[in-house]
Amino acid sequence: MEHKQDQKYTNRIRCLEREANNYEVQIKQIQNEMNAKQRKINRENIQAWVLPCYVVRTVSHLEQADKWIDKYKIPASFIVPSDVKEKERIKIFNRIADRYMNRKDIDIMLSGSLSEKDIWNYISESKEQIQKNRLDFSNFWYFEPGEDTEENIKLLLEKGFTGYSQITTYGKTLISGEEKNGMFYIEYVPVKQGDNKIKSTLELCKQQNNAAAISFDMEMLSQLDEKDSTELIKEVMKMIRVQRKSKEVSVYNATQILKQNDYLKKNLQKKQKEYEKYAEKEKQKIVKLQEKADKVWERWAE
Repeated sequence: MEHKQDQKYTNRIRCLEREANNYEVQIKQIQNEMNAKQRKINRENIQAWVLPCYVVRTVSHLEQADKWIDKYKIPASFIVPSDVKEKERIKIFNRIADRYMNRKDIDIMLSGSLSEKDIWNYISESKEQIQKNRLDFSNFWYFEPGEDTEENIKLLLEKGFTGYSQITTYGKTLISGEEKNGMFYIEYVPVKQGDNKIKSTLELCKQQNNAAAISFDMEMLSQLDEKDSTELIKEVMKMIRVQRKSKEVSVYNATQILKQNDYLKKNLQKKQKEYEKYAEKEKQKIVKLQEKADKVWERWAE
C-alpha cells in the first residue's frame, strides 16, 4: 500500500515537472530568439572601413598619386596641408578637378595646425576653391601628430567638421571607427619604408570591425628611390585590394565613410526602436509563461 502511494506521488511530481519544464523551455526559446535578433542588429551595423589618403603639397606629388589611383582603382582622399602656398593649392585643386570631376570616390581633406595665424582663412579659401571646382569637400580633418587635443576638436566641431583623423598608436587594438567628442574618429597609419605597419593595421581593422586610414605622404615617398617607392606602394595596394576582395573590409574615401557612418547610425536607431517594440511583447509573453510555471510549482507544494 505504502509503495503504491510513493509511486503515485512520484508520478504526480514527474507530471508537474514536465508541465513546468514545458513553460520554461518556451521561455528559453523566446529569450534565445530575442538575443539572436539583437546580435543580428549589432552585427549588421558594424563594419570595417579603410580610407586611403594622399598628402600632396605640389602638382608633381598629385601626378605621382594619379598613377597609383588609376592603376589600382580604389577610392581616395587628397590631403592638402595649410603650409601649401595659395597659388600651388589652386593648381592642385584645378588638377584634381580636371582628372576626377565625375568620380564620387575622390574627395579633398584639409590639414594643418589650428594654432596657425591664418588657419581659418586657409580653411574658408580652400573650401571655396574646392566647391568652385565642383569637387567633394570632406568634413574630415587630418591632424598632424600632437594636434588632436580636445580644444582643437571642439574648434573644428564649431566650424562644421564632423570627423577627424590622427596617427595611430600602433597598439594591439584599433580604437578608431567610433564617435568621440561629438565627431567620427579614425586613426591613420603612415606608409613608411622599413616600418610598415599596414598589414597588422588591416588585420586589426578586419578582426575588430573598426576603421583605419592608410596615409601616403607623397613628399616623403618622393625622396625614396623610384624602384623602392614603387615596390612599397605596390605592396600596400595589394594588401588593401586583398582585404577589399574578401568583402570583409570596405574601402571608401572620407566623405563616403561619414555618409556610411551616418546611415548606419540612423539604421541602428530604426532597427533598435523596432526591436524594443518586439522585445516588450516578448517580455510580456515570458511573464505570463513564468506565472504559469510558478502555479505548477505551487501545486507541487500542496
